Amino acid sequence: MDSSYSTSRLTLRELTTDDGPSVHGILSEIEVAKQTRSLPHPFPDGLALDIVGSWIKMKKEGTATWFAVIVKATNEIAGVTGLNFQNEHKKAEIGYLFGKPYWGKGYATEAAKKIVELGFKDYDINKIWGMVYADNPNSIKVLEKIGMKHEGTIRKDLIKFGQARDVAYYGLLREECGGEKIQKVEDQKL
Repeated sequence: MDSSYSTSRLTLRELTTDDGPSVHGILSEIEVAKQTRSLPHPFPDGLALDIVGSWIKMKKEGTATWFAVIVKATNEIAGVTGLNFQNEHKKAEIGYLFGKPYWGKGYATEAAKKIVELGFKDYDINKIWGMVYADNPNSIKVLEKIGMKHEGTIRKDLIKFGQARDVAYYGLLREECGGEKIQKVEDQKL
């Protein structure tokens, strides 16, 4: 449960308040906001720092673990990823947000694989689940590539920017994450 992890192309490290400006740049993109439950657009100044502060606090409280995702080749923050724990149910919700310039490069999948691996290795959880708007095929592909199974779609489940949207739910059980179900990400703890 240490602070930094590495994959072949990425470093996942604990967020700090210094990450506020980079996170602001990601969260303020309209295309990113459209795919989230609660991010507003336009995105107010200072909100990213509040969100990062909340993730840091949640980590200290044991209710979440969030990481900055750094591209090794450029040392830039491409996005954030993490788990929000529902400790009483021994499960966690996966989340990932990447800046649009980093879409389509496999970074979300690589980071999500690492988070799932860490989640089952370092925490007492039985399930990791994710929700995605059903009209977001790229995020659906991320969840499927990390071994998650479609568990159902709830029609017109959430309102985003005034539009009712269908939400697809995916899940992965601890016993499903070995062997061919999810490939171990090449890693080394930093």
